[in-house]
Amino acid sequence: MNPAHRSTEILQPVPLDAVPGLNAYCRDWLRKGEVPSHAGARFHLEAEARSGSAWTDEEFGRWLRLEHERMGAPASTLAHLDELRKGAPCVITGQQPALLSGPLYCAWKIAGAVGLARTLSRRWGRPVVPVYWCGADDSDFEEARNAWIEDSIHQLARLQLSSRVHRPGMMVGDIPGRDVLPLEGAARAVLGSGVEWEEAFWGGGDPEELDLGRRVQAMMLKLFSWAGLVTVDARSQRLRNLGRPLFEAYAQRHEEVEAAVAHRGNRLDAAGYGVPLSQSAVRSGLFKLVEGRRVKITADELDSLSWGNEELTPSVLLRPLWQDALLAPVAAVLGPSELLYHAQLKPAYELLGVTGATIAARPHLSCLPAALPWPEDLSEQKDLLSGAEASRSMLAGRAMPRSWKKGFGKLNDEISSSVASFEKELGEITQGKGVGRALTKINAEVGRLGEVLEKEALKRYPPAGESWERIVEFLAPRSAPQERVFSVINGWKWWGKDFSGLLEELAERYAADARAGRPPLYYSRRTKEEG
Repeated sequence: MNPAHRSTEILQPVPLDAVPGLNAYCRDWLRKGEVPSHAGARFHLEAEARSGSAWTDEEFGRWLRLEHERMGAPASTLAHLDELRKGAPCVITGQQPALLSGPLYCAWKIAGAVGLARTLSRRWGRPVVPVYWCGADDSDFEEARNAWIEDSIHQLARLQLSSRVHRPGMMVGDIPGRDVLPLEGAARAVLGSGVEWEEAFWGGGDPEELDLGRRVQAMMLKLFSWAGLVTVDARSQRLRNLGRPLFEAYAQRHEEVEAAVAHRGNRLDAAGYGVPLSQSAVRSGLFKLVEGRRVKITADELDSLSWGNEELTPSVLLRPLWQDALLAPVAAVLGPSELLYHAQLKPAYELLGVTGATIAARPHLSCLPAALPWPEDLSEQKDLLSGAEASRSMLAGRAMPRSWKKGFGKLNDEISSSVASFEKELGEITQGKGVGRALTKINAEVGRLGEVLEKEALKRYPPAGESWERIVEFLAPRSAPQERVFSVINGWKWWGKDFSGLLEELAERYAADARAGRPPLYYSRRTKEEG
């Protein structure tokens, strides 16, 4: 265990039904039910150790090492690069880069890959390397431009890249460091002096020289320096060149691949999971690069594509196959949406002869304020983590004095009983518009009285050192799961130097639960002094 981490266990499991943000497919996956996928809920260790051809390619290896040195990679990472060149297996996870390293779940995914790599390493008696695939070749600017952080008085604040720094089709990883650096400075000012900035950012080089893609990789290398994390930038020209045989095989059978993947999507939709990949995503698996911009190659253009000078890069339809074909990970840690579209891609793997990694669902973690006790009741747990009105109502019940609850309960029961008795006496007359409307208004007013009491309780009886409204916003900012909104940088504010230790503990707990088929769902508490 990381020596910087306090010795007390701060992770606790959460029941599956208490966690918001899990789509139906992920819930079925974690319940070990019948899921339309090529892997089961339990992560099996019987997979054979294998190594991808890209790791032993001399040109790719030289580029990879230079990139890591440029980003200030720690010695543990450089040692793992040597192991990969010698044929060490790897466990992979990935994400598109975003401002301040993206949402918290990006760190949870990497912790999951680290945990599985360590487990397999102990089992096989040889190094297994955790790899972070940085999807810097993506062009989803809206996903990359925002960072949500918590300020010094526990308010939610948003930092946002200007639309002027990106043009349509431009790879988000190419956004210059000079455009990102001011927002990182703003984050320091908003988060306050308590954040361990030296721990949160890279150790060497001029930060202005690192574009957004490399900045995110550098931050993750620093955050997971204790694990020897290796990163792969999807913009690698050599990796694209090594993928040419796969791209050509796809082009020759693209109609067959697209039809099979579309059919699989329709089956998923009919089963109630929705269609993970849009029709436009299924129609073509390749982009061509034109002056740094991705331009989609249509299905018609694939038939007449010139393979001589075109600079090609895969879309979501081929990207997972590209990874698995060249890097050959023994396992991949995926989020809920990724689980679903990997299920849709199963026929593409079969048609193009690519062996996929063993799949594991990523860990989910929610952070609780120190002032808030964890409820024992499952419905209260679900309300708490769901945020918005559900958590507000549950917390109001916690805050409300017993005498208020008793009085309101008695009043509600008496009014409900009296209204029901009166309706029975009136008989058919209650079907009249005027009488029925009046009785409905009586019940509605009682409900509104309950809402008024809840607001008064939240206002008059706050927990020590915090307000209930801020707790609601902290648990589910913008009425969304916390781990999908707050940026990774918040971890240094909430856990301080314990953050890396929390990640190491999460890695170990997750690996054990993934092996056993238990849902990897957890909550933790702030360990830094609040106020």
